[in-house]
Amino acid sequence: MRQLNVIMNTYVRDKQPQEVIEEARKQAHRRIEEKDKSPAEQMPATSIFSNADIRGLDTAKGIKRFNGSEKIYLDVLRSYAAGVNSMLDKIESFSADFNEENLVNFTVIVHGIKGTSLDIFAEQIAEEAKDLEAAGKAKDIEFIKANHLSFTENARKLARCIEEMCAKIDSETEKPLKDKPDLKLLFKLIDACGDFDMDGADTIMEDLEKHKYGTDNDLIDWLRKAIDRMQFEEIAEKLNTYISR
Repeated sequence: MRQLNVIMNTYVRDKQPQEVIEEARKQAHRRIEEKDKSPAEQMPATSIFSNADIRGLDTAKGIKRFNGSEKIYLDVLRSYAAGVNSMLDKIESFSADFNEENLVNFTVIVHGIKGTSLDIFAEQIAEEAKDLEAAGKAKDIEFIKANHLSFTENARKLARCIEEMCAKIDSETEKPLKDKPDLKLLFKLIDACGDFDMDGADTIMEDLEKHKYGTDNDLIDWLRKAIDRMQFEEIAEKLNTYISR
């Protein structure tokens, strides 16, 4: 959803002129055609990802995909880790019985993991998901039973490494101390969640995360994870309870 939102902002909400959209499409096609001809991507010396080394994740290419915005790429990585873990939970719930209905759902889920993994340049996981998707379409239960456990283990490991990397990046940022989160910002966040305004929620979270808090730091941590999962109704409910206490 976050990746889709980035695209929609460019082509729809920002109301780019038609000629700008057409030129962007042409550039995208040229980038795809020239991908194999391009030299290896280089990480900027001042990148927040410069010390990140996650096997199976090409952060340099990922940053480039999102027009050089490390912040957007970091947000997408957070959402990926949160989303992929919930999808893997569903896969594991099917493992005891791959009946026809579960097989269809399994195939849809691994297709989704394949796409999002390609978007962040986690190509190894994408390839494993691609093989399982093909097996699902072919109703090759034996292949799925033989390979889905190693796939879920590898995908969870990648998600865990991404979460640890994001936490490390956050910890390296100096933040001033405040007594507690700003109630005005929390009210704004409730409104943004009510409108399913992803960009608005992200902007408010950035303001909230500029500080450390004497109390309720755990609330900010929870909000970050919930926003990464797009759990807007749960966020509004929790904040209404928090504010009214």
